[in-house]
Amino acid sequence: MKHKLTFTEVGVDSVRVYIESENGETAWFDIRALPPAGAMRQAILDATVQSFVADRALRRERALLKARVEELPGKLKHPTSPPPLAELIISCLAPENTAQAQLGDLQEMFENNVARLGEQQARRKYWMQVVSSLGPLLLQWFKRIGLITALVDYFRSMMGL
Repeated sequence: MKHKLTFTEVGVDSVRVYIESENGETAWFDIRALPPAGAMRQAILDATVQSFVADRALRRERALLKARVEELPGKLKHPTSPPPLAELIISCLAPENTAQAQLGDLQEMFENNVARLGEQQARRKYWMQVVSSLGPLLLQWFKRIGLITALVDYFRSMMGL
């Protein structure tokens, strides 16, 4: 971006710099404690103006980025996941060959419920589904570990059968 610069001597060792950009923005600032006329004075003026222009460009970019970042929450869909404890219960109780399928089905239903009902209702429904499946899962788990067989054998022996 091109800038129109105007330098006005304010005092013996001070200069007021006016900057007008192509888009119509104007700014001014004073540079004090300058050395007398010469190459050093001109180098200080040039460096100060370049620094000021770069700082303004960075501020403008920062403001644009800040505005974009503030827009992001509305644009991004926050990923939600089912309750971890409920997933752990299912993964511990379900047989190995069906645990992933059950968790996948529950995950899919959870995502649909989040879209339809909201996250809190979806979590509540997820827990209800896990609790309703506990009975069959516990029965299968007991069968797998042989607890039911052990209990049946114990009661038969107690009854003398």
